[in-house]
Amino acid sequence: MTITDGYQPLPQTDLAEPYRDYGHGLDTETDDQVDEDTTSDETGADETSKTRGRGRTARAGAKVTARTVRAILAKHAELAAASADDIALLAATLGVKDNVDDLVAHILSTPRLTLSGVTELDAIVQAARIDPFDAVAVAMQHEAQAKAVWGILSGVGLLDGPRPSKDGDASVAIARAAGKFGPEHEQRLTAVKDLARKGN
Repeated sequence: MTITDGYQPLPQTDLAEPYRDYGHGLDTETDDQVDEDTTSDETGADETSKTRGRGRTARAGAKVTARTVRAILAKHAELAAASADDIALLAATLGVKDNVDDLVAHILSTPRLTLSGVTELDAIVQAARIDPFDAVAVAMQHEAQAKAVWGILSGVGLLDGPRPSKDGDASVAIARAAGKFGPEHEQRLTAVKDLARKGN
């Protein structure tokens, strides 16, 4: 069993577009251009007033459905109840700030979420179980995702402190930490994957 078992790309929902407009599309009103009738000095002002009255039609902004609002509130409550460690780990896998508001916005507005670093970490963990030196080589192959992998390993308590500036040093540290990745860390990561789901 690997740490990516059971993980499927999260499904698209109809929540993305409404949520992008949330807080912006409410109570938005635009005046239509008014054609003023100025052909007569006597009736021009009166006709213009009537025309403007007919032309001031409020255009409906983007609709925020009750279902969308319920989903936002439910996800916010779910993340607010999560531990600070799980929030930090979730933020690391999604590449966003580790606060509830930003996480809710990202989760519900992104059509297909990608958990950064999870696949790469799995490859390093599998290599570490066979040969620690192979794990270093695999970590070096995935240096582009080193920041995300470092964030995950830090989130589960296997790394501490900032990532080394030298890629080689970071890869060695990641490989060593991956060798200690056990069932308890896998459970933490699985729980965070569940937090990333959009909900029903």
